[in-house]
Amino acid sequence: MFNRVWRAPQCSSLVATTNLQHCSWSAQCLSNALHLLAGCVLCALPVQLSAQPAVPEPAVTEPAATQPAAGITAARSALAQPMADGLLLIEPVTVLSADGAADLAADLPAEPAGKLAANPVMTKDGHANGHANTHANSHAKSGQPQIQTRASQQVLIQNGRILRVAPAGTDLPLLNATERQQLVRLDGKNYFLTLGLMDSHVHLAVGGAIGTQPGQPDPFYRRFAQQQPRSYLYFGITQVVDLNGSIPGIQQFAAAPQAPDVFRCGAAPVAGGYGNPAAGAHPDYVDAQLPAGQSTSLPTGSASRQSTKPKSNALLPQTMAHAPQAVMARIKASGAHCLKLYIENGFGDASHLPLYSEQVLQQLVAAARQAQLPVFAHANALDMQKIALQHRVDAVAHGLWNWTGLTERDKANVDAAAGLPVAIVGHLKQLHQQHLGYQPTLGVMRHLATVLAGDDPTAVQLLRQVQPTDVVTQSLLPRVVPADLLHWYQTDAAAWFAQELWQDFGGLSKAESVGLLLRASDQGARAVRYLHQLGHPLVLASDTPSAPLHSQQPGLASYQELLALAAAGVPAADVFAAATINNARLLGIAGDYGSVHAGKVANLLLLKNNPLLDVAAWHSLDTVILRGQPIARQSLQAN
Repeated sequence: MFNRVWRAPQCSSLVATTNLQHCSWSAQCLSNALHLLAGCVLCALPVQLSAQPAVPEPAVTEPAATQPAAGITAARSALAQPMADGLLLIEPVTVLSADGAADLAADLPAEPAGKLAANPVMTKDGHANGHANTHANSHAKSGQPQIQTRASQQVLIQNGRILRVAPAGTDLPLLNATERQQLVRLDGKNYFLTLGLMDSHVHLAVGGAIGTQPGQPDPFYRRFAQQQPRSYLYFGITQVVDLNGSIPGIQQFAAAPQAPDVFRCGAAPVAGGYGNPAAGAHPDYVDAQLPAGQSTSLPTGSASRQSTKPKSNALLPQTMAHAPQAVMARIKASGAHCLKLYIENGFGDASHLPLYSEQVLQQLVAAARQAQLPVFAHANALDMQKIALQHRVDAVAHGLWNWTGLTERDKANVDAAAGLPVAIVGHLKQLHQQHLGYQPTLGVMRHLATVLAGDDPTAVQLLRQVQPTDVVTQSLLPRVVPADLLHWYQTDAAAWFAQELWQDFGGLSKAESVGLLLRASDQGARAVRYLHQLGHPLVLASDTPSAPLHSQQPGLASYQELLALAAAGVPAADVFAAATINNARLLGIAGDYGSVHAGKVANLLLLKNNPLLDVAAWHSLDTVILRGQPIARQSLQAN
């Protein structure tokens, strides 16, 4: 959403950021938008939010389950140096995975590792290696995937790929005598083996340690940057999707000795609009209108032709270099795995930002189809999501916090079964019918509320009542934040963003301001709950970091997003799918990720507890297996 933000004198004042991935907007804009989101100016306390299913508070100490098996300890010490030929055998172990007939058929027999496809991940030059994307929303068309439990299994890994999954004790005919001697064995008894998790909405090139103030000295950035990829791994995130970061910053992240596999979207913001605050600053900006003389006809199979008249008709310099096809060609050539669009004309009821014209948006989506790249659209308001639906993008990159455009009559016309306005129900049904990918990003408003509350006792008590898991999991910050930065978070200097934000809430108390944020969060959660009731597959997407929020840390925020999905009423099995197979299908990489089967990338997790029974079990992670290399979770801690 945004992360390097500072106060501007006017809501229309947009400040360019160092990495050009965000449109910075002022705290006053946020305050105004949230008043509109909540549908009130002053909110009486306590805030009355919709009832949500009770979710047990997660334990924040190391889960007390089985002790690490001796084989795991031996393997860790043996892997101080790379494994010979990358050979690893995990057995016996209980495998949890989304299972399909094709995947199961592939497990036995398995192709030799050398014949497997190339790995479609970010290389040091920022390009995808052997990437072949086949999107088309198969993630939603297949409905909720079934997660299967296979007890007492054997998982054989070679050169970073799963070679075979078979019953424990099965002979190893694929290995010669030398390979059998070099084989590293991992005792997985009493453990659960899952695929590593995927967070499909992160920002890796943040330009500074999270929470630090732009323009001020940042002595923490080097240590933060070193810890950042390790923090994702600490919480089991082995794949991330950066939605429009600078390639050099992403390369720095990907080049770390231990880092998740990185995918990225190339962005095409409209000139002068959200995502491109200084007109022409982003290298791949798109003019609001087609260049003079260019045909408005669309290729066969293009997006909807219905009218999407922008609220702002601001026209900026038109050049062929920034026409849709030219921009899309550069994004494809850069090795991007997806296209990011910004359908945002202003927060709340504001409409001061330019939008793509109808023809430009049609041609961008059509060019992405031709390039076989899925289209992600920033859109968190009802009217903006309607434009995304109309042009049949593949996914919206935020949940529905903002119900812009609803009249008081619309709000009063409630679908009794859904507990939502009929207009919202109709929108979500259309989203489901079009198989649109949906990134709830529930944590964004929750983290704003956490940071704004600070140590105000009334605001903190409200947080504990409404989102207790977020309060509890804040005690995990020392696991992923370097000690000096964590200490700085306790100082007055670190409260700059919270104070700025609060001052612009028009004289409301902190508790009242937090109440507005929680109401917006509740609207997003209610939309998630209804989509799940429709059977719509959701995805894990944390938008880390969405602002200079010290509570929204890499990895930890992803785990908190899992807990937030559960709190919204999504069962543990469907949360499992959201973080694994659904994200892989959304990005078109299910051939390499998404399940534990032969041929897939060996990014795996060993857990002490079963995440199909309790979402908090993801915190019982013991060992991360990154491209076939076991890493003890405790070794990834910041302190």
